[in-house]
Amino acid sequence: MDTSINIILPYDRPVENQQDPCKVVYLLHGIKQNSTDWTRWTDIEAYVKENGVALVFPEGYRGFYTDMVYGPAYYTYLSKELPDLVCKMFGVSSRREDTFVAGLSMGGYGALKLALRNPERFAGAASFSAVTDPLDYSLNMGGPLSEKEAPAIWGEDLKLQREDDLFWLAEKTAQLPEAERPRIYS
Repeated sequence: MDTSINIILPYDRPVENQQDPCKVVYLLHGIKQNSTDWTRWTDIEAYVKENGVALVFPEGYRGFYTDMVYGPAYYTYLSKELPDLVCKMFGVSSRREDTFVAGLSMGGYGALKLALRNPERFAGAASFSAVTDPLDYSLNMGGPLSEKEAPAIWGEDLKLQREDDLFWLAEKTAQLPEAERPRIYS
């Protein structure tokens, strides 16, 4: 996908084939923010240095981290392409127990969806003020999506697919053995 990302590493430069690759957290922004907000409004760089964890801030625009019907495939990018790229280029761990995702608002929805749909990749997810039902939020609760954006994301019928429904995903994931479920923090 042709988009931008910001990355903060706990070491001075990327090192391929690191002996001890660091943990990684993907931080997803909300619908009214962008990928720079986590670095502009927090002291997150100090956290990286103190804890030896890499942070990845992908640009999600206003697509609810979903493979859009009429637009980019954000979910595929975040669940497959980006983690593979980050591990290869920046020497971070690809192990499940070292990989986490977190997000704010729309990003909280994306974080929960990524972890629940990919429990083999993400050990945990944290959501801050997550939008748990993006269609209801967008159409009935005064969410900021325009009349053109919602159909572009979910189609003309404005129907949430099961794989985008956090409640269905939570029920499905609950059937896994406890050790295989991602830890959820909200």
